[in-house]
Amino acid sequence: MAAKRVTNTIRQRREPVQARSRETVGRILEAAAELIEAEGLDAVTTRAIAERAGVSAPSLYRFFADRDEIFDRLLSTQLAELDRRAEAADSRAQDQNFHRSLPMRQRMHAYWRT
Repeated sequence: MAAKRVTNTIRQRREPVQARSRETVGRILEAAAELIEAEGLDAVTTRAIAERAGVSAPSLYRFFADRDEIFDRLLSTQLAELDRRAEAADSRAQDQNFHRSLPMRQRMHAYWRT
């Protein structure tokens, strides 16, 4: 009996270069997110993702080796967005603390400039 191969891919198979390819990858990731939310992680298959995204299975496999690679990319994308939002919130909080140390007139001027 042959050992089961485990996929440990970090990068997707093919990086989308053209706008149409980036849109396809975006649709695949969006479809995966929708299916995970609706049906749960274990119920999601590559076939269901491709169908929901409106792409053929071979198109999906051009960009992703398997569903785990899709999940990894989706998670990475969501974590990057979370990091971006946290940094923006931190920056706003620091700006607000800075502005509180200014006289009211300067705070109002700074507020209207942003």
